[in-house]
Amino acid sequence: MFEALILFAVLAFPTAQNSGPVETLGAAAWPDAPAPVIDALNATGCRIPQPVGAATKMNLIRGHFAHADQQDWAALCVDDDQHVHIEIVWSRDALCPSLPSMKADLLHTTVATASPHRIREYESLYAGFAKHAPLATHDGIEASPNGTASTVYFCVNGYWAERKGRPDSAH
Repeated sequence: MFEALILFAVLAFPTAQNSGPVETLGAAAWPDAPAPVIDALNATGCRIPQPVGAATKMNLIRGHFAHADQQDWAALCVDDDQHVHIEIVWSRDALCPSLPSMKADLLHTTVATASPHRIREYESLYAGFAKHAPLATHDGIEASPNGTASTVYFCVNGYWAERKGRPDSAH
C-alpha cells in the first residue's frame, strides 16, 4: 500500500517567471499511474500544473526516492489555496519527513527524476561539492522553475539533502 507524504521543498533559486498559461489536472490524467497513487494524490486535493497545450504530461514522476529497490511517485501539486508543493507517494518506507513550504508562485516549476548517474554528473560540475555530499545510490527529485537552474532533493539518512542540479545556462 502506498503512503502519502507531503514534501514541502524550499527551492534554491528565484521565483519562476510566467511562461504561459497553466492548467491543473488530477492524477487520473496519467494513464500509467497506479490506482493507489491516484487515490493518494486525490485524497490530498493535489492538482498537477501543466502548460496549456503541452505535448506530453509532466510533473508526476516515478523513481526510487528512498531505496534503489523501492519505486515511489512524486507530484508537483497545487492545493485549493494555490500553494505549490511536491508530494511523495511512498510504495512502502517513508524515510524522509516534510520540508518547509515553497517560496512564492512556482506554478511554472517542473519536476523530474534525477538518476544517481545524473546526480554524479551534476556534482562533477561543482568543484569540491561531492566531497561533502552523501553518495547517490538511488534517485532524487529535480525541481526547476521555468527551465532555469535546478535543485536536486535526495532522501538520505532520514533527511532531504539539497544538491545543485543543472546550471542556469544549460536550458
